[in-house]
Amino acid sequence: VLHAPMPSRRSRDNLILYGAGQTGAVLADALRRERAATVVGFVDDSPSLVDRDVSGIRVYPSDQISKLMEETDTAEVVLCMPSISSSRRAEIVSRLTELNARVRVVPAVSDLATGRFIISQMREIDIDDLLGRSAVPADQALMRSVIENRSILVTAGGRSLGPGRGR
Repeated sequence: VLHAPMPSRRSRDNLILYGAGQTGAVLADALRRERAATVVGFVDDSPSLVDRDVSGIRVYPSDQISKLMEETDTAEVVLCMPSISSSRRAEIVSRLTELNARVRVVPAVSDLATGRFIISQMREIDIDDLLGRSAVPADQALMRSVIENRSILVTAGGRSLGPGRGR
């Protein structure tokens, strides 16, 4: 039996959920209930979940995310794995950024289940998510003494982080 994801009429409302565990299942159910977006598929790193359905939605291997995004005209991925390490989160976000995906994150499933979090509070990923801690602000005086009146090369300047850091 072939199973193909069904894209919505408006592809900007299509989402892929990265992580088919408890958090992903709760979010998929909430999105369906609220009619906030169409979940076209889950992707997961766990071979035991691949080719299964979670909340009635097919789970694909994470290495097929590019193909799934293209086939379903989906540009947004929601990271539904709140307990992964910051290094693993950074790996996933880096890969998704290379695919020009808009990446959002959700908090712990306990916040979803207790109502302390609602779908409209999903947010873009930020540096604190990648670090696994709060960012430490730069010492402006030290930075000025090191870079003032010097030419600075910003690598990856055309991607998501470089342009903002170059300013």
